[in-house]
Amino acid sequence: MGFFWNIHICSVYPGYPFLPRGIHDFWSRRWNIYIKTILHRIAFIALPKLTGFNEKSNVRMIIAGIFAFFVSGLLHEFMYTVSINRWSG
Repeated sequence: MGFFWNIHICSVYPGYPFLPRGIHDFWSRRWNIYIKTILHRIAFIALPKLTGFNEKSNVRMIIAGIFAFFVSGLLHEFMYTVSINRWSG
C-alpha cells in the first residue's frame, strides 16, 4: 500500500519469524517488531524516567518486564473484545 502513496513502510516481520534460534530470538528479534519497539520504549525507557528509577538494576528490569507483559495483555484483550464485540474478562 505504501507504493501508492510513495512512502516507505517497514515490514512488520522482517526477521523471518519461523526460523528462530530460540524463544528469546523469536520474541525479541523476529515477532511483530512494531509492538516490541513500542512496549520497549514504554516499559524500559519511559516508565523509569517517569518514576525516577533510572539506575539499571535487576529490580528495574523485572518491574519493566512485568509492566510490558501487562500492557501486552491489555492490548490482546482489547483486540479480542473489538473482534468479537464482547468482553472476555
